[in-house]
Amino acid sequence: MVTFVSPEIEDQEFTIKAIKMLEMLKKLEGQTERLMLKLREHRCDSSLPRHGSYDSGCYRMMRQEVEARKLPATQKPGWLALILASAILLQGLANSNTVYSQSIYDLHESERSDKFTGGGITKAEFVPGEPDIRLTLNVPSFRLTFWQNGNEVKSYFVGVGLRDHPIYIGEREANEIIWNPPWIPPHSDWVHKKRGVRPGEFIKPGDPRNPLGKMKIPLGDGYLIHEAASPKDLGNLVSHGCVRMLRRDIYDLADKILLAKNPDISRRRINAAKRTSRTLVVGLEEPVPVDINYDTLVVENGILYVYPDVYARGINDPQRLRQELGSSNVGASNLDDETIRKIFAKVTQRKKFVVHTRSIQEGRVLEDGRVLPVIGNQ
Repeated sequence: MVTFVSPEIEDQEFTIKAIKMLEMLKKLEGQTERLMLKLREHRCDSSLPRHGSYDSGCYRMMRQEVEARKLPATQKPGWLALILASAILLQGLANSNTVYSQSIYDLHESERSDKFTGGGITKAEFVPGEPDIRLTLNVPSFRLTFWQNGNEVKSYFVGVGLRDHPIYIGEREANEIIWNPPWIPPHSDWVHKKRGVRPGEFIKPGDPRNPLGKMKIPLGDGYLIHEAASPKDLGNLVSHGCVRMLRRDIYDLADKILLAKNPDISRRRINAAKRTSRTLVVGLEEPVPVDINYDTLVVENGILYVYPDVYARGINDPQRLRQELGSSNVGASNLDDETIRKIFAKVTQRKKFVVHTRSIQEGRVLEDGRVLPVIGNQ
């Protein structure tokens, strides 16, 4: 059920949500159910209570829209936006749960997909002083990519959140880099069960109880990229909602961000932070976009990658595979349900199935396909 707010529009955030919904509606070419699901993935409450609380991720999204337009309240579309937004929500809510479970992840497809790259990813060397950078992470592939000027500069394998504590799926941003971060355990059930630490306790950098290691890159709302405990973290569900990287990798990532953005920080101070346990915080004048996706079926450079559904969300199914192939202009008439089930049966949390789309069209998917480690060579 959708509840309307009063004409006074006391909750300005709802009006901004409506603006965002309408803009997304245009981008998604009228697919209103997918629009509603996108907002749900931002944890927005579809019932829209008059005096309800809003998730901080939603609030940030709405606030960014206000700041981007610099509109005073009197210029906001008010009731028109509310009516249209509510109609969108109602239509989305009318869809089945099956559509919901599939469509919500279609909105978070891998940036590496041929449908976005046109069939190929351009790789390039890193260029200092070029600030057009962004990060993408596809959770099932455990792969974080650094992009500059639309080109892939480098990819890193990572560990991600546990199934009971999954990483946030959606858009985040990095505003600062912190060497030698302290850790303040949150008031969460898993902390209460952890021996030797107390919620709210200040745990210094270098303390063996501090899981953050030598560096963290905050993504907002407690989500982080931080140092891994060991190489075994890579390709595994290991954290409480965070991304873990090897020290050399997170150092390399931080260096690239700083050299691209040119913040006012000397190499001497950075080297000192690496040698000592003194905390160093470097703010970024412009945030780095971080797009976190959950895509198990990716056609990249003419090759189909079937990744494990690590969060057990039930999205590896024949219909979605055919849709993914069709959206990449790959004929799937030779793929029956039994063959697809055999493909999925070959995929485990540590193994992916890889096959050229030409083999799919020739009816040789099982003969030519390979089972490879998820974090092996792409």
